[in-house]
Amino acid sequence: MAAPASQSAPAPAANLSLKSLEELKETLHYDTQHPLQHVDIYQTSKAPETVWIVFIHGGAWRDPTKTTSVCLPLFTHLHRTLNGYQSPTSSKCTPTTPINPAIPPFRPLPPSSDPISFASLSYRLSPHPEYPNVSPPNTSQHPDHINDVEAGIAFLKRERGMRRYIVVGHSAGGTMGGQMIYRSMQRWRKAIAAGEKVEEPHKSLISMIGVEGIYSLPSISTEGGPEYDKFLVAAFGPKPAASNTESAEKTERNTWEEASPAITGIDGYKGLVVLVHSDEDKLVSWDQVDEMKTVVENTRGVGGGCRVLKVKGEHDEVLEEERFGCVVEGLVRELVIKPEGRS
Repeated sequence: MAAPASQSAPAPAANLSLKSLEELKETLHYDTQHPLQHVDIYQTSKAPETVWIVFIHGGAWRDPTKTTSVCLPLFTHLHRTLNGYQSPTSSKCTPTTPINPAIPPFRPLPPSSDPISFASLSYRLSPHPEYPNVSPPNTSQHPDHINDVEAGIAFLKRERGMRRYIVVGHSAGGTMGGQMIYRSMQRWRKAIAAGEKVEEPHKSLISMIGVEGIYSLPSISTEGGPEYDKFLVAAFGPKPAASNTESAEKTERNTWEEASPAITGIDGYKGLVVLVHSDEDKLVSWDQVDEMKTVVENTRGVGGGCRVLKVKGEHDEVLEEERFGCVVEGLVRELVIKPEGRS
């Protein structure tokens, strides 16, 4: 007989075969041009069916204090609630995020399933006036940042057998998550046109979750004024003199527009784009979400989708909130977990 609705779910059993994140952690370099070209890896299984969560940190493309470790509250939450690592109590999450109703909502994965693996990508940075003496110096500019992220993804596929993954990008990391979708679709279309048989991007990049993301550089420049232009110019070069992005006759985009997912769109991507944002964010407004949502809905492929979810906390503090962990947990369950195990 089913338990009454008011009765709490039983505490999940701990998966004692799993190591802690600290024990799992490996830091490896995917390139050797700069020390920042590395990835923190927390691999729980070598099975090809394993799904990975790949995190891209923010920091306005230039802040050296924003590192691969900012994802640890999220990874810790998911390692406990999805993988069942030393979980003494059931998840504190409430079923307010979309979760497949056929799946017990807050229970570790079945023993026959492969635990989720995790990775957090570091990338070269642009110069920051408050950190002039960083050694080696940070002098990178677009497209160095996204090139590094894609090189890190390629490394995980080549060296760790990563086949399916969900990208979680915070702030500037959300920009790069959107850029990754568009660039992947562009490469896929060129390969198809050349007669190559290649898998569509959504088969591997299952979903992109942007949190407090920047999706339009021209719009965030207007929103933040000269102070925001400082980091935008450092990362993307001189501010365009004028922009007629909305002109129907425009056939070429400037660098800032080409780097903006809310302008380029996602070129027929068939995966799920999730836009997570907080009312308490004082650095990035909901306008960024609104612009991105509109362009995703207009440029997604058949079967693709866009979802907007609200969380709590200021721009950086969101990552430390239990609510954000619950949102990602619910999405992972919905996207990759079947009642009998994995899809």
